[in-house]
Amino acid sequence: MKTILNRGSLLSIALVLLAAVIPLFTTSSYYQGLFILTFIWIVVNQGLNIILGFTGYTSLVQGGLFGVGAYITAICATTFGMNVWSAALIAIAGNGLIALTLALIVFRTSGHFFAILTLSMSLILDELFHNLAITGGNLGISGVPGLFPSSWPRETYYYFVLAVMLLAIAFVAWLRKSRLGYGLRGIGSNDRLAASVGVPLYVYKTASFVLSALFAGVGGVLYVYFTGFVSPAPFNVAASMACLLAVVIGGSGTLLGPVLGSILLVFLPAWLQNFQDYQLTIYGLAVILIIRFMPKGLVGLGRYFKRNKAVPKPAKTGGEEISLQR
Repeated sequence: MKTILNRGSLLSIALVLLAAVIPLFTTSSYYQGLFILTFIWIVVNQGLNIILGFTGYTSLVQGGLFGVGAYITAICATTFGMNVWSAALIAIAGNGLIALTLALIVFRTSGHFFAILTLSMSLILDELFHNLAITGGNLGISGVPGLFPSSWPRETYYYFVLAVMLLAIAFVAWLRKSRLGYGLRGIGSNDRLAASVGVPLYVYKTASFVLSALFAGVGGVLYVYFTGFVSPAPFNVAASMACLLAVVIGGSGTLLGPVLGSILLVFLPAWLQNFQDYQLTIYGLAVILIIRFMPKGLVGLGRYFKRNKAVPKPAKTGGEEISLQR
């Protein structure tokens, strides 16, 4: 167990160091852009990890809440001409308030009913993005100013998003060891048992949903300031499904899982540009294979090989096979 944890820590450090030196080895805006998108998705998926991996509730509205953060930011910064930092804070706070309102509805259910309700909310948000005049309809909103002056080096935003991503991971790491985190994981394991030892189920579940939405809001802010444009396409139901698959593929309930899943989420479509119509099919097949062979996700890959390597093989002596089982 100790060895596995050390390997996970070393892999995390290696990934951070790799991300930090990327701008030093390539000036390609394409590859730097892919890494920025990866950092943003890691933030969003770490939020989903709180509600899914800790609390055990399958939320299918994370992509929609990601879009809410982006749209509120764009509207405040363009339509109302607000300061970019003020617009960001309002977007994140707005996401939290919307999630708090939704929690009053969704946590009256559980299991597959919860998933269906959050899926319905994702569909509603997608319709609002397409049809509201303030969102620009199908055309979206363009001309969103950058977070930093254009005279600053291009790598400034890269390292800013990297820093936000690390802070998000650090917060989730702290949350795991906090009283709230233990309560959330207790709910995920057995909510009745958690309630019997005094965990306020409704309060803790609501807190996990709001925290998840805040992370999505931060991701939306980072996304719209990176692209300078927002439209409904990146925030549809497929985006929520992609978030879910990324967390499950990487390893739900772990710190490293959403990181690995987000890397696949961004780079796999880039590698398979000629097969865009089959991306969700590929993700689905990956989920099936991982659930079948690696229930803990990609973070459990080391355990999987170690377990298989440790399986004893039948010994042979004198030309006869001796079974190790009795």
